[in-house]
Amino acid sequence: MARIWKGPFISPHRLGAQPAHALPPVPARVSAVIRTGAVKLVTLAPEVEHADTAIQQFVNAGIRVSIGHTQADHEQTDRAICRICGGGGVAGGTHMFNAMPPVMARAPGPATALMCSDDAYAEMIFDTHHVHPALFRLAHRVMGRLLFVTDAM
Repeated sequence: MARIWKGPFISPHRLGAQPAHALPPVPARVSAVIRTGAVKLVTLAPEVEHADTAIQQFVNAGIRVSIGHTQADHEQTDRAICRICGGGGVAGGTHMFNAMPPVMARAPGPATALMCSDDAYAEMIFDTHHVHPALFRLAHRVMGRLLFVTDAM
């Protein structure tokens, strides 16, 4: 039986340590992921083609959608969070501050959209290598739900 590659649905420009196997979340692929019954959380880049439809499919299936490995700007990220939460889903951020555009004065980026959301949570690799302690303190002060994770599998 041939292996059907189902993801990941992230930006090929923000792979981080991921292998170069990013695919667009076309409806058929997303349906295949959902049919496995094994996926409970998916990281998705909201700027990739078909992301809006994929978000709706995942939310309808009760799968958490976490924003990460993305080139999205603040507005794209904010719209994705609204789509996820507005559909009854749970919005998250994967490895906040990593594999995403930085926070800048006129381009606040996805991390700022996550921190400004009253509904989203975020995961942060806090080992002082991936994220500076000042960014940890900032996120900790403003986010209601901040989870600490490792970068290990």
